[in-house]
Amino acid sequence: MTGNRIKKIGQMDFERLTKLQQLYLDNNEIATIEEGAFEALKALEVLILANNLLFRLPGNLFDQQSKLVILWLSGNNMVYFPIPGWNEETGEISSTSTLGKLRKLHIDMNPLQCQCVDLIKSWAKLKNIRLGIDNDYVKNGLQPACIINDQGCRTDIGKDFIHNYWHLFNNETYINMLYKEEDERSPAFWIIQRVFESLFDL
Repeated sequence: MTGNRIKKIGQMDFERLTKLQQLYLDNNEIATIEEGAFEALKALEVLILANNLLFRLPGNLFDQQSKLVILWLSGNNMVYFPIPGWNEETGEISSTSTLGKLRKLHIDMNPLQCQCVDLIKSWAKLKNIRLGIDNDYVKNGLQPACIINDQGCRTDIGKDFIHNYWHLFNNETYINMLYKEEDERSPAFWIIQRVFESLFDL
């Protein structure tokens, strides 16, 4: 289903595909995934949703994906990832069986809030998940470009929060420029890059 200009995933679209193990939905125009859309896909092991227009995912979208091993969300418009077991108010991440077999998560080239990146890293370390990053700068220990939100990692923000920036994160030329011209960046943008040693332990 790659490259078919799909714009929306409905709740009943995959209800008969109960034995499906791999689902490739990359390079479409998917902006919305309804709650329960993957509920029937209990055998799913690989889900590729890269290069779409996703801004947010339902919090319970992966509740039935206990066998999912690879999840690819690179190149979307996401400002946060719905971490299973995360309490937004307390900031704590509890143990949960949801996505219990996940071993690789690709989530680069998204306008993530910087605090959300930190939470994703903590969750990945807790669950022994490898964060798959294609960008060479990140592989060398730099944090992905991200957006500062003084209120922390929030799930209740609208698209206006990233309206002027989201496309920059899907532009490899701009991303390369962002890292190379670190000292010349305009403070008008909320986009930053922070340096950590082996942030993603790759």
